[in-house]
Amino acid sequence: MHFLHRATWLRSAAGIATLLVLLSDGAAAEAAPPLLARIDVPEFLSSFPLPVYAQLRDAAGQDYVLVQADLADLNDGGWPFRILDSAAANYVLAVEFRQGARAAAAQDGFSIIHDDGRRLVVRSASPGDDIEALGLLGFQCRRLPDFPMNLDRPVRAGAANLPKAAISSNAWVSEMVASIQQTNLYVALSELTGAQPAVAGGSYTNIRSRHQNSGAGVRRATELAYEHFHALGLQPSYQAWSASGMSNRNVIGTLPGTTASSEIVVVCAHIDDMPSGATAPGADDNASGSVAVFAAAEALRRFSFERTLRFVLFTGEEQGLYGSDAHAAAADAAGDNLVAVLNLDMVAWDGNGDKVLNLYVRPGNASELDAAATLTNVVRVYGLGGGVVPVVVQETVDWSDHYSFNAYGFPAICLIEEDVADFNPYYHTTNDVLARLNMPFFTHATKAVAGAAAHLARPV
Repeated sequence: MHFLHRATWLRSAAGIATLLVLLSDGAAAEAAPPLLARIDVPEFLSSFPLPVYAQLRDAAGQDYVLVQADLADLNDGGWPFRILDSAAANYVLAVEFRQGARAAAAQDGFSIIHDDGRRLVVRSASPGDDIEALGLLGFQCRRLPDFPMNLDRPVRAGAANLPKAAISSNAWVSEMVASIQQTNLYVALSELTGAQPAVAGGSYTNIRSRHQNSGAGVRRATELAYEHFHALGLQPSYQAWSASGMSNRNVIGTLPGTTASSEIVVVCAHIDDMPSGATAPGADDNASGSVAVFAAAEALRRFSFERTLRFVLFTGEEQGLYGSDAHAAAADAAGDNLVAVLNLDMVAWDGNGDKVLNLYVRPGNASELDAAATLTNVVRVYGLGGGVVPVVVQETVDWSDHYSFNAYGFPAICLIEEDVADFNPYYHTTNDVLARLNMPFFTHATKAVAGAAAHLARPV
């Protein structure tokens, strides 16, 4: 849904003409900035009469939207609303992952205009600085966008043709799944977290940090990814991006499809990490997701598929999903047909031994539910249930790279270890190290991702 703001109307030709007339009469007054308001809604929405900037769920399970509109439009909308702020500003949405982060943010003097029990809405004069500081406290952050969401997203051709819940065992997929070994995953994690040296960009060095601003660290990490994709025989490429005064590059490895090459299955993760500083191993967040992408690419690259497989590592995730937003925007502009996106964000922590891997899908989204069902059935069909327990969670979450694809109409799900009852306490600290990961759980989760990607891409 596109909504024409009053300020936008004033910038139009008719609006300017009217404004000049009013000024000539001495009766003009500057239009008031829109109000930021919360409106509780009964469920996930596909349309709304006001401009929606975020669809969220609070800690009590109440769905709500954040809208920006003037008071008259809020009253005319017919929904009970709560005004959160009355002036034009930048806002940061900060989701608490480390327990106590919300209390710490309140003590640190952030301008908190709303707290829904898990997420803060922060009024910010310097979003980049506030996102970095909130990230260190244990939040995952993004800016509230400058433009409203398009809730009435188009249905992409091919997305309805995903596998349904039932799948049959495939000898090729079984071979792919079996090829993923814990020892190999451990070596790859060791190199990406700096636990042991890695060869990248012609240097033999320890990658001590992959933070967006780490310079040589994040550069070597992206070189490592590019060279890995190249060595596997994929089509490797960099994708440069810039946003909010920052810049970096994503890394892409493409395995072209055969009979349905225009339909694309994406397996992705963010390779950047936290905290800032000289040391940031980021073993779980998100060397685990990145290495799972590497392993899936290696397992699948020896086979052919009807659909194209695209393996992507993003940067700038911790600063606000910048790398994935650039990739999703470019895919949309190019008319790419992304039929399924599997986003891996922290898939190697299992502190309580429940082996839960959450699969976040938007409520009622058939394509995402089918993709999640494919992974769930891969676990069943290929005997992985002893090491990983996939749980489908129908909830719109906006704190990882899948959300960038959702905003452009692409079906995308987020795979993450149990992120509420058993959240990794070392999140965004220098103690997020390889030694604390649950390698059997991680290995089974990686096998499940590779098998799901293979079935979604249709081996031939």
